[in-house]
Amino acid sequence: VTLATNITDFVGAEEDYAEVAALVGRHAGVAVPPAPAVAKLYTVELRAPRDPARAAAFAARVRERLERSSFDPGSFFFQECQPCAGHEPHVLDASAPGRGARVVVGTYQHPAAARRARAWLAHHVGRATVRQL
Repeated sequence: VTLATNITDFVGAEEDYAEVAALVGRHAGVAVPPAPAVAKLYTVELRAPRDPARAAAFAARVRERLERSSFDPGSFFFQECQPCAGHEPHVLDASAPGRGARVVVGTYQHPAAARRARAWLAHHVGRATVRQL
């Protein structure tokens, strides 16, 4: 049983460790669980003005709106292996020629949480879409 616990620590890590775990598991007659599936993550995207300064101002307005509300978008990220709430808007593509910038808000583990955040943002800020990362 101890061997199985130690083997599972290696599964899903680097490929070499998974191979070693499988070899040791076969030798010891212990089943090695499969590597976990890669998680799907989602974000909410808003269209922002093309000008980088206006796009940054738009993102700041979104941030202020989120801070003033009691809405918890259910966003998460990990910092030093600890889950943290996070919905800081980030400007993407502000300098892309011929298009507006994109502002992404949050990282969501479940599409339902991303859809709730999208609905809130669409109602309070403007048109929003959910994107898989």
